Amino acid sequence: MKAAIIGAKLNNKSNIEAQIIKKALQEKGVSVDFSYYETNTDHDAINLEETHKRNQKLIKNADFLIAEATEYSSGIGYLIANALSQKKPVLALHNIDKNPNPSNIIKASASSKLLTFAEYKDNTTIEKATVDFVYSVKSMLDTKFILIISPEIERYLEWVSDNRRMHKAQVVRRAVEDTMEKDKEYKDYLKKEYGI
Repeated sequence: MKAAIIGAKLNNKSNIEAQIIKKALQEKGVSVDFSYYETNTDHDAINLEETHKRNQKLIKNADFLIAEATEYSSGIGYLIANALSQKKPVLALHNIDKNPNPSNIIKASASSKLLTFAEYKDNTTIEKATVDFVYSVKSMLDTKFILIISPEIERYLEWVSDNRRMHKAQVVRRAVEDTMEKDKEYKDYLKKEYGI
């Protein structure tokens, strides 16, 4: 998994929380793109098109985004919205001791399945919120699966994709979901193991 971290670039102190988040992610085996913090706002303003491209690439290449949103700005909001539009899970963190009034827009938007809002007070609570989010993201992300199939199945999948305008993966996914739905042993396992 790969995470991108964003937040205010006010001064070097705003990097402290981002460094804590980065460390917590790396300890859980998550690859971290920290390139957002490699420039300051003055540098970003020199070439806005390049800054935009860099931020787009940051989000595109990440599996999820963590935004330290205590010092909220329209730029942070834009990047959060961009990640959500790409169906990327987002964790918005807010330090209630530094700013008792979080962004109401972000807080209200946390009803979305992809956006999680968490408040923290110190290093321990920011680490816990980050780690909890990583565990929830792991269960949300799709997994790639390579399947070796017979020529007959390949012909069928080609036919379906041409005639019914469905992706081959959709057909296979639907077949597996139908099998899961009918599998009583699997349902018993889910109930026992996860209470589902």
